[in-house]
Amino acid sequence: MASFQEFYTGATTPAAKYRKEVPESPCFPVPRAAPEPLFLTAAAHPVSDILRVPGLPPNHWITLMPLTPETWLPETVVNTTVNNIQSEPRIIQLTNGNMIVAWTSSDDTGVGSPNGTDIIGQILDPFGAKIGAEFRLNIAFNVDDERDFSLAALPGGGFIVAYEDTDANGTSIRLQEFNASGTSVTASTSVVSDGSTAVPNYSDPEIAASSDTSVMIAYTVTTGAGVSNVSFRIYNPTTDTYGAETIGMSGAATGNVKIATLTNGNYVLVGTRSDTDNSLVYRIFNAAGTSVLGASFVTGTDNNGQNDREPAITALTGGGFVITYTNTDSNDTDVNFRIYSAVGVQTGSGTVAGSAFTDNNNQSKVVALEDGGFIILWDDDESGNNAGRGQRFSATGSLVGAEFVFDPSDGSVVDAILLGDGRVALVKQSGEIELQIFDTRDGVNSPAVYSPDSHQIGTVGNDTFTADSSADVVHAWDGNDVVTANGIVKTYYLGEGNDSIVVVSAVNLDAYYGGNGIDTISWTSSGVSNATFNMGAGTATVGANTEVMDGFEILYATNNADTIIGSSGADTIYGGDGNDTVSAGSGADVVSAGTGDDTVNGEGSNDTISGNGGNDVLFGGSGDDSLVGGDDNDTLYGGFNTDTLDGGAGNDRFIVQVGEFLDHVYGGSGTDTLDNSASSVSDVDGAVINMVAQTLTTTFASTAVLDMQSIEVYLDNDGSNTIHDGAGNTTLRGNGGNDTVFGNTGVDDINLGAGGDRIFVQSNALDGDTLDGGTGTDWLDLSLLGTAFAAGTVVNLTSQKIVNGGSSVGILNFENVTGSAFADNILGDSGNNEVNAGGGNDNIGGADGNDTLRGADGDDTLRGGAGNDNMNGGAGIDTADYSAASARVVVELGISGVPQVISATEGSDTLVLIENVLGGSGGDRIVGDTVDNTLTGNAGNDNLFGVGGNDTLFGGTGIDGLYGADGADQLFGGADNDRLFGGAGNDTLDGGAGLDFADYRPAAGTGVTVNLSIAGAQAISVSEGFDTLVNVENLSGSGFGDTLTGNAGDNVIYGIEGNDTISGGGGVDRLIGGLGQDTLTGGAGADVFFFTRVADSDLISGRDTITDFVSGTDKLNLAQIDANTGLAGDQAFTFLGTGAFTNVAGQLRLAVSGANSFLLGDTDGNGTADLNVALLGVTSIVAGDIIL
Repeated sequence: MASFQEFYTGATTPAAKYRKEVPESPCFPVPRAAPEPLFLTAAAHPVSDILRVPGLPPNHWITLMPLTPETWLPETVVNTTVNNIQSEPRIIQLTNGNMIVAWTSSDDTGVGSPNGTDIIGQILDPFGAKIGAEFRLNIAFNVDDERDFSLAALPGGGFIVAYEDTDANGTSIRLQEFNASGTSVTASTSVVSDGSTAVPNYSDPEIAASSDTSVMIAYTVTTGAGVSNVSFRIYNPTTDTYGAETIGMSGAATGNVKIATLTNGNYVLVGTRSDTDNSLVYRIFNAAGTSVLGASFVTGTDNNGQNDREPAITALTGGGFVITYTNTDSNDTDVNFRIYSAVGVQTGSGTVAGSAFTDNNNQSKVVALEDGGFIILWDDDESGNNAGRGQRFSATGSLVGAEFVFDPSDGSVVDAILLGDGRVALVKQSGEIELQIFDTRDGVNSPAVYSPDSHQIGTVGNDTFTADSSADVVHAWDGNDVVTANGIVKTYYLGEGNDSIVVVSAVNLDAYYGGNGIDTISWTSSGVSNATFNMGAGTATVGANTEVMDGFEILYATNNADTIIGSSGADTIYGGDGNDTVSAGSGADVVSAGTGDDTVNGEGSNDTISGNGGNDVLFGGSGDDSLVGGDDNDTLYGGFNTDTLDGGAGNDRFIVQVGEFLDHVYGGSGTDTLDNSASSVSDVDGAVINMVAQTLTTTFASTAVLDMQSIEVYLDNDGSNTIHDGAGNTTLRGNGGNDTVFGNTGVDDINLGAGGDRIFVQSNALDGDTLDGGTGTDWLDLSLLGTAFAAGTVVNLTSQKIVNGGSSVGILNFENVTGSAFADNILGDSGNNEVNAGGGNDNIGGADGNDTLRGADGDDTLRGGAGNDNMNGGAGIDTADYSAASARVVVELGISGVPQVISATEGSDTLVLIENVLGGSGGDRIVGDTVDNTLTGNAGNDNLFGVGGNDTLFGGTGIDGLYGADGADQLFGGADNDRLFGGAGNDTLDGGAGLDFADYRPAAGTGVTVNLSIAGAQAISVSEGFDTLVNVENLSGSGFGDTLTGNAGDNVIYGIEGNDTISGGGGVDRLIGGLGQDTLTGGAGADVFFFTRVADSDLISGRDTITDFVSGTDKLNLAQIDANTGLAGDQAFTFLGTGAFTNVAGQLRLAVSGANSFLLGDTDGNGTADLNVALLGVTSIVAGDIIL
């Protein structure tokens, strides 16, 4: 809202009056007492002054607004086809507020086809924007030339055009009616038709509407040479009928008629009469066409010896009318005007542009104004540039304001109208058809409303008004306007200037557009609650309802709880009462949160934020912000850049972002906390916090120091900062960031908060401390511990203790540990731990989780535990310990630096610089690398592979396979029956307990020679070197011709392939020659000779020879041979003794040859021996000697 006062420059005449608007601010309401006029002398206060109003704050100023017409819409081209062949512009306004601009065009293309001159129309909205496309008005008559037309808007909507239609038979007057959309509603009719070129002839039609049943069409009737009259007919659009032709004015050559419809519905006609001189005649008829006033001369034009011509007329809103005309006397050419009452009595007169004797003014157009006055427009040809000029006059003919120019170079051929809201629309011909709109309204002429389209449009000045209830669209237009909404759904456009709108209704379907300037929208009177105002998106939302609120820089929210979102520009936001949430946006914003517990975020730029009452949360964001908390317990976030934070009263919390800028924090009364947790790593990293000096120092391009006053508590940020808590019992909260904290002496309570923090536990600082790493990945660092801890320290993240001797520290939420320079025992927890052992021979374990273990210096033992672990032994001889694993473990030390699947329970581990491995209780597979490894299988049936280097393999319990490969390896089978592969190099094979094998199957090049009765090193082969066999009971040969000798014990000896020589020695031996032509000697004891397939001893692969078979003591074991290959399954032999084969498969016989014999077997029934074993010194055996 606003108050108004009238200012006068020295006098009280209307010509000197100017209007002053005093805007009301919710902070500084204007008193409602009736304002008194203030009189200002022109010398003291020129009209261009900016004046301060007494009683308002110093920053409230207003300007004086003259009533000289001002441009509302600049010059704009209406016609679509731009080709300089348009002329004769006309304009009317329809009752719905839209305008019709029409003109004649000789363009024969597009809407102007076919050939000839046509009348083209274009609909425009009240703002001057085109609606739809151009259309032709002369619909039925368009073959020849149609021109010299006139338009009239019908009171009930739509419009009528009357025009000349010229063809070979003469000129007729035609009429066509259209609706408001430009669609023809009647067939084209003839007002009067001309059937020949002889007299009478018809021309110059003019049309005006008094009602929907009365339209006057007047025209010139030429009855002879130099003889004409003005006749008319009354047309009824409702019945589409015409009244009789009536002569309106006659005498001499009368014509050039113009019509105006008075407010009482009567018609006024004015025309020219050419007799002894050119004079002007006017006459009044009622709506039925009956004469009200007979023909009368316009005062001063009859027999004055001068040339009076070019009449124009308009009906005044006060009931009378004005006639303007061009007068040429002996001095110059002027535009004169005469004012008449509704009954035709002159009440005033005058001349435009003063009384100079050099004027050349002509082609006038007069337009009535809403305040009862009028504007005269004319063409000034005095300087030769045809300037279009205008002057405004009061209802009595007094000049109002100053002369103005609407076109500096072409003011000819003009038509103009008064729009329904008090503006003036003008069309002119400048090659093209151009539209301009002027504004003459002031406080008297408040914005009117168009109906039925319901547009309410403001002036170019400073308007204050309440939206009309009948308006659908309200446009305040230019100036600093104050609009109060009506409450009924509307669309509001505030336009140019610093405007304000007061919302008085709930959020429904309204739309508010601020336009250019610094615009204000106030919701304090709306009754809305729980609203969301988004100044950036331009919306106001309550629940499911949203309406437009676009282009506002200042917002007054409701007195309830609101959510306010600013724009990217500089916003001013008043939260009012209620618990509001404000996001001010990226501009330099000013926010006054008001009472209530508010949350305000200034976001970007330099913001000024006041919390006022309540427990407020204020965010400055980026930029140099000023935050004032006010009363109660506030939280202030400074954000980045140089901020000034003032908590005021209460227990306040300051959350700052410091960097290369200087922050100022004033705690005020109460217990206040400096919270640096909002500073990001990029803003504050490497800061030094000193609570004694009350400083926070950080260094970027230069050193910046945050200064504090009255701060009792410090919370750190997310950066990697250094915090010294000083001596004594300290409570410290590190919050986020990768902080470095020195606990110092005293019983400390330290919580490092979020982030990857590191706390150094120093000498003499273990007594009774509580250290909490908080969230994030935190380090417990013992590297500064002195020699007082040389005995080693135990760190157990699972039991949450550090113990050294009688000293202990409670620890919580630490994920990583760095050991001391001494021998530490460090155990992780179920999380993903990282342990750096430091110096000394450490024992470190990750427990569960995906752990990273680094042995660093010393011979360390690393236990990853469950999870996917990364173990780096570092310097020294380091061991990966899987002894706790119950499932099978698979480890290959040759796979370094990439994950390998260890077991179902141990996960996938990555091993680097690990020399030794301890297996678990499952059947493990452990493979070394090219360096010296110690591999321990522990329980389970394990397979250990030494690969290169001088390896030591411990099988442990279970049936193990130990593979030495290259190097001088030591293989210890341990308990149970193990198999030991020494491989190349001089190896030691110790089977340990159980029946163990020394296995040489991988031997390369030549056969091996092995004797189990040799206790020391023995030459095995060129590739296998010298091996020492201890606690080995059994042997496996190679793929070549081996010499294998048992000992006095019970041995199992496999020849594998090649022509082997196998001797069992003493004991109950089991000899298997395998493929090749083998020589088997059982030696003492009841020995068993195994043949697992026919190829073990036949005449193709090589027949084996048993040198010392003793019938009744030794055994021939053929059980694994299928005696009948023609039958499915495994068939046993039938021993025939020395009898011959009978061509039956599965027969076994002894063939004696001198002192020796051959054991023959037929497996295919062809009567020929397939199996053939030589038995030296044997001439007879019994079936019991053979295991069939």
